[in-house]
Amino acid sequence: MLSAAGGPADVAERIDLIRGLERLVCAAAGLQAQVAADFDRAERVEAVAAGVPEDRRGRGIAAQIGLARREFPHRVDRVVMAGVADAARSRPTGSVAVNVVVSDRALFGDCSDPAFVDGYGPVPADLARDLVHRAGSAGLARLRKVYSVPESGAVVTMDRCTRLFPKDLASLIRIRDRICRTPYCDAPIRHIDHVQPAADGGATSLANGQGLCVACNHVKQARNWHTRGRIGPSGRHGSVITTPTGHRYAGEAPPVANPAAAFQSFSKPRSMAG
Repeated sequence: MLSAAGGPADVAERIDLIRGLERLVCAAAGLQAQVAADFDRAERVEAVAAGVPEDRRGRGIAAQIGLARREFPHRVDRVVMAGVADAARSRPTGSVAVNVVVSDRALFGDCSDPAFVDGYGPVPADLARDLVHRAGSAGLARLRKVYSVPESGAVVTMDRCTRLFPKDLASLIRIRDRICRTPYCDAPIRHIDHVQPAADGGATSLANGQGLCVACNHVKQARNWHTRGRIGPSGRHGSVITTPTGHRYAGEAPPVANPAAAFQSFSKPRSMAG
């Protein structure tokens, strides 16, 4: 009702409504905190009754609450752009790779399609061309072709001329997913995980792979958490997470052709009725 309601026309009434809505927000936040505490306590009691080891009790509770609140389950600091630029200006002393996903039109032409820097986010096309030029001038640049469907931006495959298959597949999944695939989590990818667990017969393949942060990958192993793969409405790779309470949350990989729009849409996946 509130989302569909309009505001009053009188200036004084608008101020009164703002004051009333603020009181409503405070009351809702207080109740939300109390319900979250009750939920945490009840889940831990149930875990004790189910014989869950003490060091595993409570795993996944914060993630369930974060998903319900549509917040990032785990917040992390982003890589600053200065660090990316420095990596392109000087030869690294160790083995360092910075993945810059950019369309051929933006790299070789004057198209303004934004690029995507792995671990950072969208960057302007001019900056991406500058990074590639600097890395190429220093003898550090390697181009790998990522093939996608033009209409949907779904990642199809990648050339395998630079790495052996296992590492190449992991690299392709990182390029496709960009950030942790758990809804509302924008943490960098740290683990390449099976959507359907390998112990349950899940294949080590592009279709059954997903990029997750460390915390979300551990949460996925908690009691009564389930994930299944699917093809999203746009035709891109997707998955559905079912929490122990039966609530379902769907997300899908961003389109590779438009990184800026992809980052925005992927950060706000939709919730499904449980």
